[in-house]
Amino acid sequence: MARPQITSPIGHVSASAAIIDLSKPIEIRRQKAARRPWQAQAWGFYRVLPEVRYPANFIGNALSRFTMRPGLIDDDSPTADARIPDAKKRPAIIGAAEDILAGLEGPQGGISEIQRRYGLNMNVAADGWMLGLDQRNAPTDWEFVSTNELQFHHDSRGEERAYRDSLGHGEGPKEDDLLPTKGIYTQRFWYSHPEYSMQADGPLESLRDDCQRLMDLNDSISARLLSRLASAGILFLPNSLSMPISPQPEGSDLANMDPIIATIISYMTQAMANRDSAAGKLPIIMRGPDDLGEKIKHITLDRVIDESEMKLRDELRQTITRGQDLPVETQTEMGGLNHWSSWSVSDATVGHLQPPADRFADGLTRVFLRPALRELDFEESEVMSVVVIADNSNVVTRPNAAEDFRQLHDRITVSDRALRDKTGAEEADTPTDEEAVRILGRKSNNPYLATYGLPINDEIDWDKVASVGSSVGAPGVGGTPPSRLPADSSNPAGAPGDVRT
Repeated sequence: MARPQITSPIGHVSASAAIIDLSKPIEIRRQKAARRPWQAQAWGFYRVLPEVRYPANFIGNALSRFTMRPGLIDDDSPTADARIPDAKKRPAIIGAAEDILAGLEGPQGGISEIQRRYGLNMNVAADGWMLGLDQRNAPTDWEFVSTNELQFHHDSRGEERAYRDSLGHGEGPKEDDLLPTKGIYTQRFWYSHPEYSMQADGPLESLRDDCQRLMDLNDSISARLLSRLASAGILFLPNSLSMPISPQPEGSDLANMDPIIATIISYMTQAMANRDSAAGKLPIIMRGPDDLGEKIKHITLDRVIDESEMKLRDELRQTITRGQDLPVETQTEMGGLNHWSSWSVSDATVGHLQPPADRFADGLTRVFLRPALRELDFEESEVMSVVVIADNSNVVTRPNAAEDFRQLHDRITVSDRALRDKTGAEEADTPTDEEAVRILGRKSNNPYLATYGLPINDEIDWDKVASVGSSVGAPGVGGTPPSRLPADSSNPAGAPGDVRT
């Protein structure tokens, strides 16, 4: 089947991607200077704040579903959108480009996993590295790593070296962590800051103070919930009360306490440790003067959670949600959806995902695909005509796709096979030629065609059938009653479920 002529605005997208030679100390110094403290801080927010983690994962998973396809720029119209050529007229360089893109794989997975990690890194730190390491007698391993993982340091000779901190121990590199100076390809992808182009620009830079406040507020609430003094309060007991004393083990913390207090604490801890024990079901027995029972008090020092803190917490969460490069509704209106549909992507949402996908495609074109094509000795004019297109046809979820294709099929704009694919029917479900004729007969209310190929067809007196006049609902040729016509969902008056009379 011929491939669709998918177009892309890739020629009009400005992305930041560059091949960086990390064997040169001057390049390492430039990359170190380009990094900002907020980027490392942003990964801390990703670890602990769902308000940061969810949109990053959503974007990463959505970008992994884009298909990176090689396309061509038309020589006669170089400013027009690139297109994917028809399979029957595909030049050799497109086949080579497909093989090159298919070779993007490594220990973490193939190109879709690289795209997922790209989306995550761009949403969190707006910066990341694609590393390619030559393997002996095997294809090059490709991985996408964060700016926290790719680090720089001075070696024993005082020279700048790049290394991978894969475990995040931050203790400096071991010998195996150092990146080799040969057989490695390092390509930086970043969202270029409008003020300083070598720096990265991401939403969490402007949200870092709000994220930090939310973390501090969460820590404060958690500390108060766990604080024995704030939540449990103080139990006040008059001195003249008495109760049966339980001996405490020698050397324990309770052994040196007041016997009554030690006994009460012992009962309470037993009840907490074993809810089925008698200590958890029987009251604590005390005795003393008649008026002292009313003087036993449980004093609480503070409310556990203040309303103003909860209001501030909600405001911070809303601010962080609005500040992400993702529609607010994808993060806040998922309550009525199941897990699968909450990850689906609508036409509106894909408008936010297409730009980062195009940036990645543009970066692949310039720092990966075209250099690889040059190594295969293609002409420079051919190489410059090839681009990577981010195809979103597998990303957008259209819940009425089957009905849409039925309408297109009725209008003779898509094939029978396309309709079967969209409705889940298999090739084996295709009607035979005789069945197709009978289906056509039933649709046109033609008895002869409806019984074509069946034994009954030879037994019917067709002259008598033809003598019966056609009318609404009549059994003659034609005349399908309006009530039996299929509903057309493109017509509001005839849409399924319409109850107007």
